[in-house]
Amino acid sequence: MKYDIAEILKGCIEAENLPYVDCLAGLVQTETAMKTGKKKGDIVEKSFPIYCPKTDPCDPNNIMPLVPDEKLKSLFYFESNGDVLFNGREKGASKFTADLLLTGWLNPRMLGFDDCSITAPIVAELIRIMDKGFFNGPNGIYSRIIIKPISLKTKERSIFSKYKYGTKFYHLLEYPYDYFQIRFQVEFWLHDNCMPDFVPQPPIVC
Repeated sequence: MKYDIAEILKGCIEAENLPYVDCLAGLVQTETAMKTGKKKGDIVEKSFPIYCPKTDPCDPNNIMPLVPDEKLKSLFYFESNGDVLFNGREKGASKFTADLLLTGWLNPRMLGFDDCSITAPIVAELIRIMDKGFFNGPNGIYSRIIIKPISLKTKERSIFSKYKYGTKFYHLLEYPYDYFQIRFQVEFWLHDNCMPDFVPQPPIVC
C-alpha cells in the first residue's frame, strides 16, 4: 500500500519533466551487503537504499544502489516514515494516512552552480507540485488523495545515517554537494469495490 502511494507521488514529479531530476525512485528499502575489507580476512558491512524496479529477481546480487554519485546531477527517492495509519471507515471505504520522506541529493556543479546551497527553489517547487488538492490515483484504486508537507531537513547528516555507504562516498555529503529531506503525510481512501482480487501467476523461472 505505501509502495503504491510512493509511486503516485513519484508520478507527480515525473509528470513535470523537471530538468534537474536525474535519478528518481519510488519507495526504497535498505539492502545490507558484506564486502571484503582492505586487510586479508576483514569483512565490512555496507548498507544502502535500493528500489524494487532496479533489481533483478533472478540475481539478488545484481542490484543498483541508490547512492550519491558525482556523475549525477541529482538523486531523489522516497523512504518510509512509520506505519500506515487506519483512520476509520465510511460508506464502504477505508481511510488511511501514510507518512513518507522525499530524500533529495544535489550536485550543484553538474547543475551549473557553485552556491553554498541550492535547495530552496527546488524544495519550493517540489512542494508546489505536491499541492494538488484532492485527486484520484491513476489506477482507480486509491481515491481522494491529498498530500500535506509537514517538515523539512536540509544538509543534516542524519538524513543518511541509516546507511553505511563506505568511505569513498562520504565526501559527496560535503560542500559543494547539497541535500534535503521533505516529510509528507498522504491521506487517501480505499474503496472495497476498487481493490482487485489477488490472483497468483505462474512461477518466475530463472
